[in-house]
Amino acid sequence: MGREDGSTLYVQEHRRRGRVVKAERYPLIVVDETNEVLYGVDALEFAKRNGIESIQSVRIIAADHGFPPKGQRHPAP
Repeated sequence: MGREDGSTLYVQEHRRRGRVVKAERYPLIVVDETNEVLYGVDALEFAKRNGIESIQSVRIIAADHGFPPKGQRHPAP
């Protein structure tokens, strides 16, 4: 994302294809079972503003991971 001040967590994924290892780095976006963003709202807004149509997100069941009751939420694309 535009700035790396520590407010956005990033995930680095390594994929092996034969002898070549490709490393991809992308911002962490956590989405719950109702398709609402629990973490990564800034990263998601950056993607929207810059016309990025495809993002990688982690989907979880919020209650299983101890997330608090619904407050102000942001729908995922």
